[in-house]
Amino acid sequence: MRSTLNKVSLFILQNIPTLVFFFIPLFFLTNTIDFFAFNKFYLLNVLATISLIFWCLQNLLTNRINLTTSPTLTALGLLLLAHLASAFFISSTTVLSLTGLTTLFVSLFIIHLTYTSTHPSNKFLKQQIFALLFPLFLVSLITILHFFNLLTPFLGTELIKSKYFNLTGGIVPALTFSIPLLIGTLGFLFYEENFKTKIILFLVSGIVTTATLINISLLLPKDGISPVVSLPFKASWSIALDIFKFPGTALIGTGPETYLSTFTRLRPAFLNANSNLWNTRFSESGSLFLTLLTTTGLLGGLSFLFLFFKNINLGLRKLSLTENKPLLAFTTASLTIFLLVFLFTTAGIVSIITATILLGFLTQLLKNQEIKSIKTLSLNINSDDNQNKVLDNFLPLFTLIFSLTLLLSYWSFGGRFYYASILLNQAKAQINSNLTGAFLKQQQAQKLNQYDPTYPIIISQTYQQVALFYLQKTDPTEADKKNAIETMQRAIDSGRQAARLDPYNVLVWENLSNIYQTFIGSADGSIDLAISHLAQAISLDPTNPRLRIQMGILYYNLKDIDQSFKLINQAMELKPNWEVPYLNLYRIYLEAKDFSKAQAYLKQGLALTNPTSPNYEKLQTELTSLTEKLPPLTASPSAQPKK
Repeated sequence: MRSTLNKVSLFILQNIPTLVFFFIPLFFLTNTIDFFAFNKFYLLNVLATISLIFWCLQNLLTNRINLTTSPTLTALGLLLLAHLASAFFISSTTVLSLTGLTTLFVSLFIIHLTYTSTHPSNKFLKQQIFALLFPLFLVSLITILHFFNLLTPFLGTELIKSKYFNLTGGIVPALTFSIPLLIGTLGFLFYEENFKTKIILFLVSGIVTTATLINISLLLPKDGISPVVSLPFKASWSIALDIFKFPGTALIGTGPETYLSTFTRLRPAFLNANSNLWNTRFSESGSLFLTLLTTTGLLGGLSFLFLFFKNINLGLRKLSLTENKPLLAFTTASLTIFLLVFLFTTAGIVSIITATILLGFLTQLLKNQEIKSIKTLSLNINSDDNQNKVLDNFLPLFTLIFSLTLLLSYWSFGGRFYYASILLNQAKAQINSNLTGAFLKQQQAQKLNQYDPTYPIIISQTYQQVALFYLQKTDPTEADKKNAIETMQRAIDSGRQAARLDPYNVLVWENLSNIYQTFIGSADGSIDLAISHLAQAISLDPTNPRLRIQMGILYYNLKDIDQSFKLINQAMELKPNWEVPYLNLYRIYLEAKDFSKAQAYLKQGLALTNPTSPNYEKLQTELTSLTEKLPPLTASPSAQPKK
């Protein structure tokens, strides 16, 4: 029985990477808000949980801790340490910081630790590579079929109606997954001697190349506008450099999952010159490396670089010395391109997972080559008394208890968070047909996930709409007035809750200010609170001209013309090529009957307005009408013609 359990445990530990390679690129569900990345993330966590449990079981069966020390394990450990330190000591949203990329790297660390504790043969390792090439082939084939509208019989039309549909989660994630593996496959093909294997690799390469070219064509700009919205590298680098102004953030960053708030605070003003991106808020940098550098500091960024550079260097050094060149060529070439992808572009979760598991695969290859920096250890406490089994089992038992505590702690949060996403997705589907049912599901979702400000923001906006329904009634009853007061207060309470959860997130303050603006005239103190919360939003997003326009309009409606002018002019300075500030000043001067200044600002605004805009012709008509109101120009005496 003991021997059988040990064999089962070993079999599962060796095949976890196979399951990751095979299922992660293909797996998706339509029951959550995010069909792709979110579900792939949870599938990885499930596989890591299984792997950790069976590793602990094997340790108990053998009375020792089996593990392999390697540069990969060290670098992954340091990267994980950076995430944990930043989440606990820097982040203002610790739970959210722990349940995003931090959990992803915990799962990858667990899989690497448990997988490399085994000793698979080179033949088995080759089979695992084909377990990766098969889903790569399928993803590419589906891309080709979708491009030629041949997927409808297999997948619902709603799911595939977008031309950018891809099982990896999008076109960019697909490219960052396929291009490195395509280069790796070509390296495999170059060194492989078996004719049948070469035919298979050639077929895979052809399909993947075709799909890659299709995906690249979909990313080409249309009418001068790129379909991909990502933070430019220059801006990403500028934000990353800004964290080095303070020792704490320089060492461990601003906190995992805090890039959005970091972006808005440190957003460079030159982004306002980009007509397509100036009003976009980014939750990740233009490259994975710069995201890690910003959110986990030097410790995270340097650990990430060491993780790849050290392993690629070891792989290249051994490439000419080993008989197993095809697998080593595939792995080293793939990891080299993955590193370039991570340095210069955004990367999907499929690419991050695949590259990290490949690092474990490379560790196994190099371990079989007896590399000095890779050592297999078996740790136990040997007692002099062979009868003392309790002491012999101390380390495995302690590891099991610690692991189960870790898993129970995570899944007590992770399980509720996942179900909350399911409920939110159901609420979204019901919002038009069953508002009450949708609202109840929103409330259930918020109770399950009390750490994400998204949920109270959504609920506050629902309460806001209900309150407006009662407030806008022509002849409200006493019950209507009471309901209006109650729902107004609940909208405010939910908005405040979101602000408490993530106080450095500009979105929560914008939402709260909008709620108070809606209730001006209906709730005491709404004016002052609307202004103060919008001012807080501006302090968290200081280079955003849109917020200053909102504040300027708010002051204008409150008859504070001086403050209104000041804020609208600040917006104009932040974004001189935006027509909105000029048109706002035009309206202000028009209402003040200063037609000369109104005309000047209207002309400037019209010059910046897109001629294809529906507003353009209307503004031209207004300019003509305004010109007629101006007094005719008269020549000065010195300009009169001589008789």
